[in-house]
Amino acid sequence: MIMDAIQCFNSHESNFFLDSQSNPGGKLDYLVFGKPKMKLIQWHDRLEIIENDENEKRELKNENIFDFISGYLSKNKSDSNQLFSGGFAGYIPYDYAWKIESLQMAKPFSKAIPLAEFHLFEDYAISENGKQTIVGKMNKRKRKFMEKTQMQKTQVKTAYPKNEFESIIKKAREYIKKGDIYQANLSQRFETTVTNPFQTYLNLRAANPSPYSGYFAGNNFTLVCNSPERLFCKRGDVISTRPIAGTRKPGEQQKLNLRRSVKENAEHIMLVDLERNDLGKLAKEIEVDELMSVEKYSRVQHLVTNIRGVAREGIGAKEIVHAMFPGGTITGCPKVRAMEIIDELEPYRRGLYTGSLGYFSLNGNVDLNIIIRSPIFIGGKAYLHAGAGIVYDSQWEREYNEILSKAQAMMQAVV
Repeated sequence: MIMDAIQCFNSHESNFFLDSQSNPGGKLDYLVFGKPKMKLIQWHDRLEIIENDENEKRELKNENIFDFISGYLSKNKSDSNQLFSGGFAGYIPYDYAWKIESLQMAKPFSKAIPLAEFHLFEDYAISENGKQTIVGKMNKRKRKFMEKTQMQKTQVKTAYPKNEFESIIKKAREYIKKGDIYQANLSQRFETTVTNPFQTYLNLRAANPSPYSGYFAGNNFTLVCNSPERLFCKRGDVISTRPIAGTRKPGEQQKLNLRRSVKENAEHIMLVDLERNDLGKLAKEIEVDELMSVEKYSRVQHLVTNIRGVAREGIGAKEIVHAMFPGGTITGCPKVRAMEIIDELEPYRRGLYTGSLGYFSLNGNVDLNIIIRSPIFIGGKAYLHAGAGIVYDSQWEREYNEILSKAQAMMQAVV
């Protein structure tokens, strides 16, 4: 059904949808967005607002995109019980975290990808529990971008060689030994040449069904999201986060090893505590309602915990993002110092990788994922990232192999 919705509903001005397969405890099957009424683009020093079919553009100096979203939502509330009842949907790159913490980034900010971008949608198709609802206008003609094409195999390059990863791990362990951090999530970036992002999405959807997937075609890039991890969810007064920490290859023995691993369990609990603390800024009555379950995917299986609470009054989009973003599972602990060390050790800016994709609905619902296992297409190339949590007793070759396992489905989808 989602393919029909994409073909018949998506406008030429917007190639954006969210897609959920095997969503744990969720109801959303998919959410396909039509033509946006408004676009909000956050740059480092200004907010750009585009309306009326791109004909009206204005800039607000030193304005924050999430303050704007909060103000709009408070004036245009909906009492719909749909998961999404119109509102803002978009993405937040990892680099927005530096704006939250007012830190100095060693590498320059991108001029191609904004610090955040959200569009206001009144036209959309939503499916919950297998039932589709269409709100707004549909296209009369089916789109042609669904046509499959043969993808040529190309060589995959890495951002740095394997032996350099060993050096990076050693430096991270020195910071841990000195007491700067307890853990850091460090990544490798892979690069290949491809021409069809949507075919990559179809390949990933078939090979590795994931609960927090999506597709966003921007002006300078395309994001093919195949994420297993939720950063934040709000349904009515209940808010939750669902951290992933701990990975093994598929198989019952590997599952048993994952459950029994002292290292993986200790690391997971540490990050659960970090996320409980972040959620506590927004909620009361915090509880862990699911602890260290094992979720299986095509190439890996993970330890997953769900944390929930009752939302405090008066929290808006900015409070949510600034409390939860970026996720502790993709930075480390403590979060801010881990971010500084990541910036020092990784030889590239993360950009969209480990950012978030999702929505703020007019009825108060919010859902944001963590952008992992997600190829990013820029200028005819696909960039694939995968990371591993590094603690003092980490073995670098094992961590590197974990990165390769996480990246395997992406590599097979794009080459």
